[in-house]
Amino acid sequence: KGVKFDVDLTAADLKELASEFKAEYKKQLGTDFPSDPVEQLKLAIEAVFRSWDNP
Repeated sequence: KGVKFDVDLTAADLKELASEFKAEYKKQLGTDFPSDPVEQLKLAIEAVFRSWDNP
């Protein structure tokens, strides 16, 4: 869209962006993005710890 800052995006733009990220998540991991915020936090923490284990 060519905007410089995310605040320049409309609500519709942000919804579309969220849909695109969710589709990519499903494509990469083979499962839907969790709707439970606690599960999201748990997965984010696990990802950080996994990144620390990589050289």
